Amino acid sequence: YAAQGDGLYRSSGSGWTEITNNATFSSTGINLNTGSGKVRFLKYNFSGTEKIMLVDGANKPFTFDGTTFKELTSLSSDFTGSDFVVNFKNHIFIANGNNVLFSAPYEDEDFTSASGGGIINVGDEVTGMVVFRDQLIIFSQSRINRLVGSSVGDFVLQPVSRDLGCVEPDTIQEIGGDIMFLGPDGLRTFSA
Repeated sequence: YAAQGDGLYRSSGSGWTEITNNATFSSTGINLNTGSGKVRFLKYNFSGTEKIMLVDGANKPFTFDGTTFKELTSLSSDFTGSDFVVNFKNHIFIANGNNVLFSAPYEDEDFTSASGGGIINVGDEVTGMVVFRDQLIIFSQSRINRLVGSSVGDFVLQPVSRDLGCVEPDTIQEIGGDIMFLGPDGLRTFSA
């Protein structure tokens, strides 16, 4: 899957096929990538149906199950403008500003604490997240944190660095068994 311009595309092996575009959904009020941010997505399968969740930095998250494309309007305003999305320990984690919100286990629309979801304030604007060696690494402009555990009952946010962060989203990459990212002084590795 890929988001380009105002459309969502799927690779068919012999090229790209447009699944939908904003003109298709404008009558229903769905407009993907109306902000100045990038569209980022997560591919997951919690119920036997492959889905993708998209965030665009302007709206609430969207889901697509191969047929239906919808904005998750039932989510609170905390989700409006979300920039990053990952799957960690069968929870969907969505970053918006300083907050990382996570779903109940195996759920993509239930982020309530009563069901096992929650919210973590990391203290600085998130610039990216990556799952690495059984932990969720959360990068921000001037900090790096890691989340360990497997559920709301034992998730623990641990500081890795309080004076170094990732200054440019989308530079976080796993390379050769390590994480590389753009820090304020150039390319850095997570292990260093």
